[in-house]
Amino acid sequence: MSKCTTKKTKSSYLIKNTTKLKMNTMSEKKYFNDLTIEEMFECHDYTYQMSDDQRWYDQGRLQYQAINDKIDELGGWTKELVDKWNEHAPGDKPWEVDVEWPNMTWKRKYKDYIDE
Repeated sequence: MSKCTTKKTKSSYLIKNTTKLKMNTMSEKKYFNDLTIEEMFECHDYTYQMSDDQRWYDQGRLQYQAINDKIDELGGWTKELVDKWNEHAPGDKPWEVDVEWPNMTWKRKYKDYIDE
């Protein structure tokens, strides 16, 4: 279960970390773009593509775009970032099993993201 909840605002989504006690002030809320990459991985809705609700799909797509922008700022994917992504992404390890529908995975393989 994610420790993050979201609330839609005019053009961004606010992230509220629910592990803290009640947060009542605006200063205790963060925008998704302001999170660290690790916090983004933790709060991201990995299964947004499966949503029947366009609002949740759009939110997930914007989060995914923000993650990719942050990865570009950091210089691209590294093994450490792929490992962090895989810590939070649902599904089986694609390098251990043949993943087919309906046994989907959002975990990543090194070879698909890192040039060695």
